[in-house]
Amino acid sequence: MKAPGFCRATTGSIFLEDTSAYLKGGLELSVRARGNYTAFKLAFTAIGVPLHHGGHEALGQFKSTFTAPTSAGFKTVYVPFNSFSWDWSDFTGLCSTKDPDGYQHKCCSDDASKCPTAKQLSTMDGFSIWAEGIAGPFHLEVESITAVMGPSSSAGNATKSGCCSPCQETTCHGAPCC
Repeated sequence: MKAPGFCRATTGSIFLEDTSAYLKGGLELSVRARGNYTAFKLAFTAIGVPLHHGGHEALGQFKSTFTAPTSAGFKTVYVPFNSFSWDWSDFTGLCSTKDPDGYQHKCCSDDASKCPTAKQLSTMDGFSIWAEGIAGPFHLEVESITAVMGPSSSAGNATKSGCCSPCQETTCHGAPCC
């Protein structure tokens, strides 16, 4: 492929978590990264999530980007649900990519049918953290993932994520991306 690979850590549960009350909010992660690799992706599975074009997973997943701060301590990162899309590329993990076969993926911001719904959020059953699309060593520690109504006061502007493809945009939710 002449492209970077990926690494994914996945959780799963036989119990469904109802996060539908947080549809207008998102997920907060308590994370810390070591080294230069800080551009990760967060995905979650739920009943009824479609498979993306060319997808090889058994279950559909909503995926979004986030930047993990390099820090000695854990920091809070907010990823809004409206930044997640089930229509992401196997080649980049991004929803804004056009695949080699010509298929143009779409983000939630471009097509509401790609966004999580309250029904899907009522059956959330797992998470995946991806290091994908960028070559190099990485180290990420995750302390927690929590559904919230909006970013907490501990989620500083530099850690609000969800739309910043690795340094392809300059701002996201009013905060700098890179």
